[in-house]
Amino acid sequence: MKYRKARPSVFFRGWSKWIRIGVLVVGLLVGTAMWFEENFIYFPSPYDEQSYLARPVWVCEEYFTASDGTRLHGWYYPVQNPDCVVLLSHGNAGNVADRNELALLIKRHLRASVFVYDYRGYGRSQGRPSEKGLYRDALAAYQHLTEVLGTDPQKVVLWGESLGSGVSIELACHVPHRAVVLQAPFTSLPDVAGRVFPLVPLRLLMRNRFDNLTKIQKVASPKLIIHGTADSVVPFDMSEKLIAACSPPKKFIAVPQADHNDLWLVASGEVWKEIAQFLSEQH
Repeated sequence: MKYRKARPSVFFRGWSKWIRIGVLVVGLLVGTAMWFEENFIYFPSPYDEQSYLARPVWVCEEYFTASDGTRLHGWYYPVQNPDCVVLLSHGNAGNVADRNELALLIKRHLRASVFVYDYRGYGRSQGRPSEKGLYRDALAAYQHLTEVLGTDPQKVVLWGESLGSGVSIELACHVPHRAVVLQAPFTSLPDVAGRVFPLVPLRLLMRNRFDNLTKIQKVASPKLIIHGTADSVVPFDMSEKLIAACSPPKKFIAVPQADHNDLWLVASGEVWKEIAQFLSEQH
């Protein structure tokens, strides 16, 4: 007697098709999330001797080490008897050389010393960037500023530029400081991704979160947020949500017509006066 080979039922074949489609969709989502993270979060520029020539001769090069052994690098702009000392955590692109103009503006308008450092993988800093890695780098920079350079923690202003807003907010949750200044901050990276890819649930898949909206509610120190109304990278309304979630004292400065990368070209001297006044009131 011959037996015919059993064939899968139509029902099973139908489900098999949908399973394959489901696996394909999940794979596509994961791949898109990974592509977004690799291509839209970190844009480190390596050390370039030509660009580093912008450093004024009186600016000090500083080397220090994160808790996991990663060797880091930064520039320190000293001022004698400064009104405050700014620890500048920069955005996702470039390196310390690209923040020279901003550091000089801060120094001049706020009469502040400035310590700007490179995250791992940026400039002369070793390693590869990641959310946890950047948090380690910020803490190491703070410890170098206070323990090695001898800065009083109560004079330290944690200044976060764009991606650096997430770094500064995290640091503010753990160390003593005078105030926090956030320049073009975002509510979270998944929120930013959702604006770029509204039909893809990236918020469920992204490894780098930088959940600023949740964390800023834990920061008791004074908070100042600055954002351009025409920002095409980080939506202006994200700063409105952040300032609403903050406990006082707090201040929000909207810079009309300023985009993400021309904020300080558009901002008037009055903006700097507002920043200086706010910081002078925080003792």
